[in-house]
Amino acid sequence: MKCVVVGGAGALGRTLIKLLIEKSIEVISVDININTEATHNVILQTPYNVENLESACSQAISLGPFD
Repeated sequence: MKCVVVGGAGALGRTLIKLLIEKSIEVISVDININTEATHNVILQTPYNVENLESACSQAISLGPFD
């Protein structure tokens, strides 16, 4: 299985990613910081604008398909 966690470097995101990894689920974290426990990371670049958000979405989608 494979899933995306938006906000994967925050407290809730880190907890969720840890749980998913323990269940052998591949996880893509999307956030402004890296989560070293995630299988893959997509980093949101600042400033937040349409181009940067589109780029992050494209990166995450390219790692799919997702369950």
